[in-house]
Amino acid sequence: MKDKGKTKVDDPPKERSNPTRSDKKCFKFHGYGHFLAECPNKRVMTLKEIEEIEAAPQEEESEVESSNDEETLIADPVNGELLVVRRALHAKLKTNDDQRENIFQSRCSIKGRVCSLIIDSGSCTNVAATTLVEKLNFSTAPHPSPYKLQWLSDGNQLKVSQQVLLSFSI
Repeated sequence: MKDKGKTKVDDPPKERSNPTRSDKKCFKFHGYGHFLAECPNKRVMTLKEIEEIEAAPQEEESEVESSNDEETLIADPVNGELLVVRRALHAKLKTNDDQRENIFQSRCSIKGRVCSLIIDSGSCTNVAATTLVEKLNFSTAPHPSPYKLQWLSDGNQLKVSQQVLLSFSI
């Protein structure tokens, strides 16, 4: 007599718990023989290495470019000032909160003229100098709720009773 419903199912072959070298694949660089955590292709450069590369003679680069027989366009890096610095490799230890660290000075364009711009991260007001308003002939309006600004260095108060709307580009 046969038991119905109790058929023998062949077990699939068990997978190896330790994959061999050829089974491993790096998902970032698609290399075989290692996982991402063991990847030898770490793309990290220090500032010193970057400076050494920039200081290397550019004659080598021109030789490499001329030796390529293919029609490949190699663009040179753009030379100029670096406008933004990004802290990417390490965190700077926080030191004393000095006012100088909170002030950012730059230039901006207002009505086609280049003007100085100061951004104070500790300030909660936006202020335009009266000389700027007068020289560029901006129209002012009475401030709906006048207030006083106090400067720490002078100890004087400045009453803000006018407001101006201006647009600028950095």
